[in-house]
Amino acid sequence: MLYNYAPGTTALYLERALRKYCTVRTCGPSSIAGAHQDIPLKGSYVRIDKLYKSLSNNWQVDVFIMVDSAYTFYLKGINSLPIPTVFYAIDTHLAFRFHKTIASLFDLVFVAQKEFVEPLRKSGCENVFWLPLACDPDIHHHYDLPKIYDVCFIGSLNSQRKSLLKRLSHKFKVYQGYRPYNEVAKFYSQSKIVFNKSINNDLNMRVFEALASGSLLLTDRLVDNGLEDLFQDRKHLVLYDDDNLEYFTEYYLTHENEREEIAARGCDCVLNNHTYGHRIKQMLNRIEEFISTGTHVRRRRRNELVHFAKIWFLQSRFGKSFKQILQE
Repeated sequence: MLYNYAPGTTALYLERALRKYCTVRTCGPSSIAGAHQDIPLKGSYVRIDKLYKSLSNNWQVDVFIMVDSAYTFYLKGINSLPIPTVFYAIDTHLAFRFHKTIASLFDLVFVAQKEFVEPLRKSGCENVFWLPLACDPDIHHHYDLPKIYDVCFIGSLNSQRKSLLKRLSHKFKVYQGYRPYNEVAKFYSQSKIVFNKSINNDLNMRVFEALASGSLLLTDRLVDNGLEDLFQDRKHLVLYDDDNLEYFTEYYLTHENEREEIAARGCDCVLNNHTYGHRIKQMLNRIEEFISTGTHVRRRRRNELVHFAKIWFLQSRFGKSFKQILQE
């Protein structure tokens, strides 16, 4: 499993869930020196064929999974792998062209943002499936703490989020800031309402993590990206538009029983259907179906150098020149 380690990254939650079902070896760089990875790597250039060969000397490798983790990997030798290759694309709403290029190298592609399933299929990726984000109940759960905030938002800010939070702060007691990933659920549990605002229509982690805390989630409407396939408005959460944000906030702050009933149903729904354990089961079932067809044995070989060049031109962080990459 290849990803860039950082505390609270989606890949870490997936890894934790995957280890409950099978043996996992992780590889990749880390944002914390010396932390976590079974096989630490430096930089973006990965000879995945050599990694596979070294690992297969000691144990059976069944599948290679790369998880989008805000990092650019240049994979050499992926076509030579005799096993299924999987890419989980998370922030496609921010990097569609980049993900489209990467995805074409893999046998199976899972996408966290539903609206990009069809565009990726139309781009030539045959096996693309929607796999939403989720929660980790060991980390994202309810804490029995007094509710000392009316509204809570934890995460990065853009102009839209700043504007909406400023409006809320004029009338309500708002906690806004950044907390370590293992403290977020405590702050959510101490809040009557958890506020969310998507970026580019994304179905983000906050939706699932807030619901798991047992507090009411107040989140914006999404357009055909799966939110209302998973949860119902006024049953599991509350959807707002920019012009009724203050109204719904005040309404649910003053209607405690109704607020807590919706929050409880939302918590039950997410814990019973939308944990990373559920997601890993869905992923493994798709992989098993794919293996049973034998498609990975006779798959069309992609031109790695062409894709390498496309990635290099789309992403300029790589420290070596393109000529140096090809000579290695």
